[in-house]
Amino acid sequence: MFLLVPPLDEWPGFNDPELQHIAVEPYSADDVGRRFIRRLVDVISGDDSCI
Repeated sequence: MFLLVPPLDEWPGFNDPELQHIAVEPYSADDVGRRFIRRLVDVISGDDSCI
């Protein structure tokens, strides 16, 4: 698979449009945070088969 994406170090600052859908009452998108994107960056960065 080939993905054309911005550099990984820019991902944590990306305004994820799905963030509103992840948060459930009584929490807001700010409460949920950006842990998923940070974890995804860590996984991709740590995978030797990804360049």
